[in-house]
Amino acid sequence: MLSGFTDEEFTALEQQLTTVRFFCGETVITEGRSSECLYFLTEGEVSVILRLAPRNKRRLARLAPGMSFGEMAMLDHETRSADIVAETDITCQSLVYEALDSLPTGLAETIKIKLLQNLGKQLSRKMRRANQEIRALS
Repeated sequence: MLSGFTDEEFTALEQQLTTVRFFCGETVITEGRSSECLYFLTEGEVSVILRLAPRNKRRLARLAPGMSFGEMAMLDHETRSADIVAETDITCQSLVYEALDSLPTGLAETIKIKLLQNLGKQLSRKMRRANQEIRALS
């Protein structure tokens, strides 16, 4: 998510981040809840869980340090689409979407554009992988 950032952009963004910690087994994000932030995972692992029925869940992915989650809502401002559960004790850097608006004009726009470009690339990779998996099932 931070690919292509200059030192100035990274420093400005870093000042907007808040360190948050969760214990193993804790739900970090709950499907259907409102969304206001994006998380950068710095320590530990989380699982992306999709609820299929009242008592049926499926793990879609396991995320490791260096990865981000909660970014889809940055695009559409919709509710969370899956649960995120800590598989170990985790540490994240949280970015509240509106915090970007407090950055100096010009810098804020540049950072938003780069975040959105990187998010677009990330989502495109996920979609291509999903297409391959669907093709393999046919």
